[in-house]
Amino acid sequence: KFNELRVYVEQGQWSVEWRVENEFGITAYKPLGKTERSNHVFTFPADAQGWRIGFRFSAVSPAHTPILNGFIIENTGVESRKSYATSR
Repeated sequence: KFNELRVYVEQGQWSVEWRVENEFGITAYKPLGKTERSNHVFTFPADAQGWRIGFRFSAVSPAHTPILNGFIIENTGVESRKSYATSR
């Protein structure tokens, strides 16, 4: 289970999308939000559960080059496959 994503932005406004791979396959990308703050924590929705998670970061700025410094996945949790299957 994925709970939070911390994003570090130096310059520009960034859109963040996510998807997971779980026992049903790979989900479609879903929006997580936008940020231009230097240190921003996003909270994942409850359905952010699976074996792997993927991200898509995008930014457009005609005035300057957007700079994304990095991200950290925080507060992850482990659930049994039984409880995961019944929560869907």
